[in-house]
Amino acid sequence: MEKKMRNSLQIAYAEVDKILEYIPRARVSQIPLSIREMIKARKQKDYRVNINIEKPLEEQDLQRKTLVLLAIFHLEYWSRSEQREELLNLHWKYEKEKQEMQRRLYDTDEIFEERKEQRNTQTSTAMIVYKENIFQKLWHRLKSLFA
Repeated sequence: MEKKMRNSLQIAYAEVDKILEYIPRARVSQIPLSIREMIKARKQKDYRVNINIEKPLEEQDLQRKTLVLLAIFHLEYWSRSEQREELLNLHWKYEKEKQEMQRRLYDTDEIFEERKEQRNTQTSTAMIVYKENIFQKLWHRLKSLFA
């Protein structure tokens, strides 16, 4: 599993390195040299990246980690302060919605409440056995004798 994760990260580094070749040098130079060197050193050397500059990045077969790295570069190095604040607000909004959805989905109170309701419906639908008491049995016997 760890090897697969490491391999996918190396592929993402290779894809990012290839994409950075198509970005103007002025933009690429805004990324610290140490990060660019790390990407070049850790990328998978034998992986062939196919980037079609005619298509948007969303339509290309890129790994999710590649898009995440590019989004981080955009947020940290390429966006102005207003854009950065807007992007962070959007990110926090989506994060809150995601957490709220997970909270509702895995809410223990609701899960136990549903189980309690299921138990109540099961017990309320149980058959009640009607037993005649001794006087009713005697009365019915007497009635059947005289009828």
